[in-house]
Amino acid sequence: QSALAQPALVAHERALREKVTIMSLLALAFRLPPDARTLPLATVAERTRLDASGVEFLLMKALSLGLVRGTIDQVSGTVEITWVTPRVLTTAEMASLGERLGTWLDKVDATRTTLEADGAAELIGV
Repeated sequence: QSALAQPALVAHERALREKVTIMSLLALAFRLPPDARTLPLATVAERTRLDASGVEFLLMKALSLGLVRGTIDQVSGTVEITWVTPRVLTTAEMASLGERLGTWLDKVDATRTTLEADGAAELIGV
């Protein structure tokens, strides 16, 4: 059946499109490592299929709803997303999260090793 045959879909098309677009923004942000969540607005536009003004509205809406936290830098044309709202994850997303946690643990271990090698262990209480 087409969307036109569904009066409820037609009546709420704008709200549904907005929700789908917000979900695609959240998915885009979630897939990125936390230390690499500065995105060009053009990338957000491409992934969400919005024009520049639509991207700004989308980001302001997501920020105001508390779905993401971050800052929009219109001068450089980027958005930095510092936090994404928690949600139910698929098995693949859980696996990806596990890999990212492993990478983070490796970085923490490397930092600890560097500090110990530099004699800074007494500064951190190790």
